[in-house]
Amino acid sequence: MLGWATAPGRPLRLVTGVRFDALDVPAEAGTSALRHLGPDSPVALHGDRMLLLVAAGAAEELPGLLEWLEWGPLSPDVRALGAGGLMAAPEPPGRAREGARQRPDTVRGTAV
Repeated sequence: MLGWATAPGRPLRLVTGVRFDALDVPAEAGTSALRHLGPDSPVALHGDRMLLLVAAGAAEELPGLLEWLEWGPLSPDVRALGAGGLMAAPEPPGRAREGARQRPDTVRGTAV
């Protein structure tokens, strides 16, 4: 899958921390973030969660950045997936999993 590291087994899972990290956020918060990040930002939508793909190493830096900005620690509803983390591989565009919620029209970003 795009030359990305994967974990053995099914369903297909991508290893974070190699080519990218991911921020796992509520879909509503991710949609708001996309307004600032730009329409071509890579994302994966899984039900009511959105994974924003960011540069490898960014997950490790996030807590320190939030502290430096005096924003406090990560919300319990936000997870940073970095080195050694796993995320479910998204379905190719146009091919949703059985019973999965389709991407809302208001969400813009590049599905990966």
